[in-house]
Amino acid sequence: MARQSDESAFLSAGVEKLRPLLEEQGFQYDPGHTGVSSSGPFATGHFRRGDVEIGLIVRHRNELGSPNYSEGRGYAGHEGLFWALGRDGEARLVPGEYDSYIAGDGGNPFDALETDLRGVILPALRTSEVDFRSAIARAYRRFQDRLRGSSD
Repeated sequence: MARQSDESAFLSAGVEKLRPLLEEQGFQYDPGHTGVSSSGPFATGHFRRGDVEIGLIVRHRNELGSPNYSEGRGYAGHEGLFWALGRDGEARLVPGEYDSYIAGDGGNPFDALETDLRGVILPALRTSEVDFRSAIARAYRRFQDRLRGSSD
């Protein structure tokens, strides 16, 4: 039997923390890919409910990348979704060095993500799925505008 990579093990532990909360909201987990890219080793997976998806990636043993949110067309990062939901600066999961996201309090990034899901993201989804989908689309457009050099 092949040894599980450090990235896969860290992702699996994080998924087990998030699974009860997200399954309660109708999401199901699907493991993604593991491998090595130009950025190094990685493991991915996503929670999905219909076409609403929360994508996860772990790199370099225990670095959580930005969770990505999609409603079928484009992806919004964690920070962008908070902005689009009118909660800019309130996330507990915050950008770290390079492409990693860390817990603002120095703890486990999956604990911070769970706090953000429980306190902001899932309540927004429960309040209005239409508004939540619009927030993802706004965050995606903002990201695309920034890539093109347009301003807010």
